[in-house]
Amino acid sequence: MRLIRCYIENFGCLSQYTLDFAPGLTVLHQPNGFGKTTLAAFLCAMLYGLGKSGRTISKNDRKKYAPWQGGAYGGNLVFEHNGVQYRAERTFGAAPRQDTFALYRLDTGAKSDAFSENLGVELFGLDAESFARSTWLAQDKITGPLATDSIRAKLSDLVEDTGDVNRFEEATKRLREMRSKLVAYRGSTGRADRIGQQLLELQTRLDGLHGLRGQLEALDRQLAEGAQRQAQQQAEREQLRTRIRAASEASARLAAHKQKQQLETERDTLRGDLEALHRMYPDGMPGEEQLRQADAALAVLARPEDISPAVEKAAALVQAGQARFAHGPSDEELDTCRRECRTVQQLEMELEAASFSAQQAGRLNQLETFFASGVPSEQDLDRCRDQLAQAARLRRENSRLAVSAPAAAPAGKKSRAWIALVAAGILLLAVGAGMLGAGQPAVGGGALGVGLLALMLGGYLSLRQTLTRQMQAAPFSEENRQEIQRNEQQADRLEQQAAGFLSAFAAGERAPAQALEFVQQQRGQLLELRQLRQRAQQQTETLRRRRDELTGQIGAFLSGYLEDVSPAHLAEQLDTLRRQRDEYRQAAALVREWEQGRREHSEQKQAAEQALRRLMELRTPSLSPGRDAVQTMRNECARREDLLLRCRRAEQQLEQFVGQNRALLAEAAPDSEDLDSLRQQEKALTELLDQLGRGMADAQSRRKALLEKLDQIPLVEDEIDRQTRQRDADRANVRTLDSTMAFLEKARERLAVGYLGKVQRGFEKYLRMVTGEEDSVFVDSELSVQLERGGQGRELAYFSAGYVDMVQLCMRLALVDALFEQAQPLLILDDPFVNLDDAHTRRALELLHRLSADHQILYLVCNSSRAE
Repeated sequence: MRLIRCYIENFGCLSQYTLDFAPGLTVLHQPNGFGKTTLAAFLCAMLYGLGKSGRTISKNDRKKYAPWQGGAYGGNLVFEHNGVQYRAERTFGAAPRQDTFALYRLDTGAKSDAFSENLGVELFGLDAESFARSTWLAQDKITGPLATDSIRAKLSDLVEDTGDVNRFEEATKRLREMRSKLVAYRGSTGRADRIGQQLLELQTRLDGLHGLRGQLEALDRQLAEGAQRQAQQQAEREQLRTRIRAASEASARLAAHKQKQQLETERDTLRGDLEALHRMYPDGMPGEEQLRQADAALAVLARPEDISPAVEKAAALVQAGQARFAHGPSDEELDTCRRECRTVQQLEMELEAASFSAQQAGRLNQLETFFASGVPSEQDLDRCRDQLAQAARLRRENSRLAVSAPAAAPAGKKSRAWIALVAAGILLLAVGAGMLGAGQPAVGGGALGVGLLALMLGGYLSLRQTLTRQMQAAPFSEENRQEIQRNEQQADRLEQQAAGFLSAFAAGERAPAQALEFVQQQRGQLLELRQLRQRAQQQTETLRRRRDELTGQIGAFLSGYLEDVSPAHLAEQLDTLRRQRDEYRQAAALVREWEQGRREHSEQKQAAEQALRRLMELRTPSLSPGRDAVQTMRNECARREDLLLRCRRAEQQLEQFVGQNRALLAEAAPDSEDLDSLRQQEKALTELLDQLGRGMADAQSRRKALLEKLDQIPLVEDEIDRQTRQRDADRANVRTLDSTMAFLEKARERLAVGYLGKVQRGFEKYLRMVTGEEDSVFVDSELSVQLERGGQGRELAYFSAGYVDMVQLCMRLALVDALFEQAQPLLILDDPFVNLDDAHTRRALELLHRLSADHQILYLVCNSSRAE
């Protein structure tokens, strides 16, 4: 079997990565973080897949190597087996059930079923763990025993019976688990140990139950004695209750007579109080209405006559404003002024709307600057328009005469002067426009005029040159030639006159006709803006006069009531005047109301004093008129009503009591035993009986609990017998399990004898090649290594990390040779020489080159010193 190529779509930090494998040694020298260990893990995953997810990243390769950048998770591996090349493709999901596997033959491109998804097992006869312990020397090195059931089976040529060999460890593990469940190797957690502890507890419990019989006999004696005492005390209580009933009847008759006497005394006392109260009011007590009138009279007398701060403030305001507001202003006058103020505000807005705007003034200034040399008249514009029209007619006539001539002869040399004039005219026009924009109208206007003349002259020369060529080419008659020359001269004169007229207004780069139209438009705008400014000035003057007239009227009105009248704040001052006038009126009304109330209060006070004197005369002795006197009379009236109600209730209670207790009241009150003493004796006796009953109930409860516990004796004895039999059976089973595991271990040791010598010889050979020295080594059945030092075999933990790495490398190579005597698999070495010194590193690299002759090796390294 030989690897040819691998492709990683996405696996950990690697993405879209391809690696071709050499037949011998393939060295991948890359820096830390490149993904060399990830590549080794990918190869193992392509052969064996990814296991189930673990909780931590270190135990969860599926999560650890998930693509960092996302995308498809997996890749393909191309390999050759028995002369046929295959491509294995795998993708991985979040769980094993989401993984996919496909195999293709490269020679046919078709799917193949030569191998299943257990590709590594079918190719090498090893499971994933055995692969990691043999041909893959990873960075996280395995320092313990290398042997697995799969490795043992292959070393013993029992690959076909691997299932039986693999079950050895499982069987041993299950036997040890069964044995630990029965009798633990350490501690006392086995079932037999627990049963022994339970037997001790059961025996202790049984001894305690037998000891309860004496307690039961003592309780039976206690219950018998209690029953006898209870019968005696119950008889005594019945006799005492008979005496209590007789004493209770005598006590009831005595209590009835006492109650009747109390009711009669209470009735007579209430009657005496009521008669004393009536003697104080010989003419009758006052009614509720009279008392309410007395309260009203007291309220009138208590009301103060002092002037309030609000009234004082109102009086001061009336006195201060009487001179101004005693006779005005009226609401009609204020409303008229308010309308005039609104008219003034409307006039202000009309003035603002009618004024000549800043934008219009700016535009007018621009037009006046444009016509700084004077505004042309309509006649001047018509004359210029006629000149241009006449020149155009003459040129059309020349064109007609020229076209009517025969075909033109070949032209001579052309003049280029008109082109220079046109270019200069355009340049001057641009300069003139720039100067106008910069605020220099004189220089800019001159430049525009000269540029326009240059353009017109260039056009004239161009047309003249064309006509001259036509005239030279055609056999014109002398009469036609002279007519064309006259027309041309007259057209030039007319255009020059028009251009001279237009140059005064700097018409820009426009043609003469367009320039004339532009000047005419500018002139119209100038005249229109002048008229608009004149109308605005007239309208503004009219509005301003009307506004000043109304402002004067309002100011004159306000000056009669306010000081420092400001024309700019007439509306605010008018509001102030109305507010002050209203405040004066409200204050005057408040003062009038207070004066009226004071007169009415004086009259009410006199009437109240007379009413109180009449009320006080009803009582003997009379009281001084006042609130306390009225309250005293009200309390006495309320007391009278209460006494009347209580008298009626006392008479009713006495009558009702006599009617209900006629039998008891018919006889005189007898003498009797002390009822309270008899009841105390009964209570004490009842408490003794209750205490005795509780004691007997507690004894009964304890007796019942003892009987229930004694009933458990047969059950405990049965449980002791059952647990004893189970303990003996478990101990017998432990002896059987120990014998079985001993037999299995002996069988495995006899099986290992066949391959240990081969592995040890290969290990000694490779160790000698790397170290250059002979060394005594020991390899046990678990493929663990010990080296002889000081006459003793010592484990690898006694040696340095570098020496351990050399021993591990040699052991892996020896194990691979023993496992694969025919077809060698790929050796994956993930930087195994990181702890070696220079000499041992050189020997190890030489060993790799020698092995590459008959082994396919992938050597992953990050340091250049270990890459050569």
